[in-house]
Amino acid sequence: MIAEFLNVDLVTALGLDKLPQDQKDQLIAQMTQVVDERLQSRIIALLSEVDTKALDAVLAGGSGVESFLRERIPSIDMVVAEVIAEFKQEMLDMKAGFGYNGGS
Repeated sequence: MIAEFLNVDLVTALGLDKLPQDQKDQLIAQMTQVVDERLQSRIIALLSEVDTKALDAVLAGGSGVESFLRERIPSIDMVVAEVIAEFKQEMLDMKAGFGYNGGS
């Protein structure tokens, strides 16, 4: 299921490709922000309190975040994939629920 949603081009599937570029860019930025926030929440939930404090120190240092996360959460790639797939599924479900056809 995850791979199925990861392969979906959300911009096209939602009909955003028909929008003017500035509107499309704005919507993509908003969707990216939502995914980033959800990913941050998921990561924090997976870390111990000690690791969360250590992450704060790594973030303050400005580098080494990826290696820190890979060390603490060996399945980080799967976590990222799950968050993205869940978001895409949610967006496609909302589109279907509204009966929106992308302006076609």
